[in-house]
Amino acid sequence: YVVILIFGSYVKFNGGIDVYLDKYMNYAANAEILGTPKYQEVHVDLKGHDIIKFAHDNEIPHIFMIGDSHAGHYFTFFKNREHEPLYVYSCPAITAYGSIFSKIKFEKVGTQKSVRETYYETYKDVINSLSDGDKVILSNNWRYAYEVYMLDHKLTNNQKNLKQFMHDLLQDLDEQISLHPHLKFYIIGQGIYTTKDKVVCVNASVKKSLLSYLVDEEECKITRDYLDTDVNAINQGLKEYADKHSNVKFIDRNIPLKKGSLFMTYANNSPLFRDMDHYSEYGGILVGEYIMSKVAEN
Repeated sequence: YVVILIFGSYVKFNGGIDVYLDKYMNYAANAEILGTPKYQEVHVDLKGHDIIKFAHDNEIPHIFMIGDSHAGHYFTFFKNREHEPLYVYSCPAITAYGSIFSKIKFEKVGTQKSVRETYYETYKDVINSLSDGDKVILSNNWRYAYEVYMLDHKLTNNQKNLKQFMHDLLQDLDEQISLHPHLKFYIIGQGIYTTKDKVVCVNASVKKSLLSYLVDEEECKITRDYLDTDVNAINQGLKEYADKHSNVKFIDRNIPLKKGSLFMTYANNSPLFRDMDHYSEYGGILVGEYIMSKVAEN
């Protein structure tokens, strides 16, 4: 009790727990686990849009991934692991696959209407340029899109409003998917949300601090989904849509993180998250490998 009291007072008067932990934070995985680059991150002009290409030499990709930062957190995987060549377009904080979400008026840094319109036009132009049998991967933080949707429509979070969001989201997705029956679409499901405390715990070398007396490191290495009601509803809606369309497949990206009824936040001596919903470099590799293995099945 005395140790806890002294430690708590020290932390409080020195900026709080986050400031105290800054010097112990280590987001990087072991370099051997991450591997070394096998692909260059090459910017190419595709139908007038700046797209990133991950491919060997003159390989022409037949896979196009588009999304927000939940496409971007796979970049270490795309660079350091072997996979089919692909194009990637990642625009943080944006989900705009149809006429509804591309016209959302709510704005904050990164979500301006002009950025949404560019995202939507890029999506349409690129998939219009693809050939029969090519694959399109949609990888977004759908739960964040719901937050923006609520702000734009001045709504609160409840099941009725989530249902309306899903109706509009699926209508937007169907707008282009229905026009391209010759393409194969893969909708990546919503990922889990852990907590800041869990993220800090697995990313901090607590053995070197007084926290080693207070923190159960093993408990930090697993988490429940703290937004499971919304996440499950979103994934159910996306899967039901995919099941009704022969050219659409739903991929549950939480499966490789499953540990019984919970989820891993730590594996191979490496943290899997860098914040509550984004993967670390190694987390992106672990989940990215699973996603691309599912894409390769078809």
